[in-house]
Amino acid sequence: MRLYQLKDGKTTDITEPVNPGIGGNPDTKMKTIEGAVEHFCFFGIGIPNRAPVANAGADLVVKAESGKGAEIVLDGSLSYDPDASLEGLKEPDFTPDGRSIVSYKWTGPFGEAEGVRPTVVIPPGLWECTLTVSDGWLESQDTVTVNVKKAEDNGNDEDDEEDDDEHDDEYSSFPYTIFSGSNDSPVLIFGANIEIGGDLHTNNNLLFLGFNFAVDGICKSVGEIVAIGNNVNIKTKEVNAETIEMPDWTGNIRAGALKNGKQYNTDKIFAGDEINLTMPAIFNGSLSVDCTTLNLSKTIYSSGSISVNASECKSIGEERVVICSENGDIVINTSNFELNGLIYAPNGTVVINANSFTLNGKIVANNVLIRGSKISIKNISTTK
Repeated sequence: MRLYQLKDGKTTDITEPVNPGIGGNPDTKMKTIEGAVEHFCFFGIGIPNRAPVANAGADLVVKAESGKGAEIVLDGSLSYDPDASLEGLKEPDFTPDGRSIVSYKWTGPFGEAEGVRPTVVIPPGLWECTLTVSDGWLESQDTVTVNVKKAEDNGNDEDDEEDDDEHDDEYSSFPYTIFSGSNDSPVLIFGANIEIGGDLHTNNNLLFLGFNFAVDGICKSVGEIVAIGNNVNIKTKEVNAETIEMPDWTGNIRAGALKNGKQYNTDKIFAGDEINLTMPAIFNGSLSVDCTTLNLSKTIYSSGSISVNASECKSIGEERVVICSENGDIVINTSNFELNGLIYAPNGTVVINANSFTLNGKIVANNVLIRGSKISIKNISTTK
């Protein structure tokens, strides 16, 4: 039980302190409750409001009626408010009373919709739609996955898989293992054993500080190259190099992932022991992953930043993985990292903090910061 102050149609919990039990507040033996009001006002005793429970229904698989998608009825009818079952208690004399759901709001690729069962049009693709229910005081959310297959889809997944890789030649032809497009910030590399297989280019300076540093290719810098270590072996140095513009692949990466990928329309957090992102995923917001093991096998695209905190991060199979942040940073904190593919942040910084980091592919970003014990980045083609 709680003690409430009623003022201007609003309810404030004034139970202080809250330590239910014998001799506490509420006192379960003396059946008393204490609280301090701000001034003379109405007050009442009641049970604290509980949040409603959202239920967005079961996941759906439908076929598109046209190129625009499919008309779908979303169903939130299984949502409920646990306070509706409080029988025998007088209902509050204010609105909303917190005992029933007063609003159903949906968000997804259609934008926003309201109602228990709204009809929306969803384009082809794998989408996540979010239902938010409110009792006027508290709210909760649930999601439903809607898979809209193309009207001409014959069920042959092989074609979709080929679509994911149709732009691989574009990425593979870019000649640099590490590329930094910033004119203002240097590439910073700190570590014990750093091995770069292929060429490196920075539109600013390059600074290495550590023990062993090897670049089996051309190390180009618009500014200076400063490498301080016990064993520095750069095959070819080129300072005062020409500035190179950042390649723009974001549109192609997003388009490729959309063809057979799942979309999330808000910031997304994955947490747990083992996280598997083994199908293309588009995050219209930021992505955060906090886990023991992260398994990747397809494109991960985010319009915002990407943060990975995992003891182990690895790609599954021989397919190339693309990790792309269109407008933010990509920060990877890991003990062991093994990936075939591309890490791409054209407008942000790629930050690597790793004990062991192996990338068969490229890092292309506005800026690059690498710290680790054993780092191996080699420009090896990993396309099928």
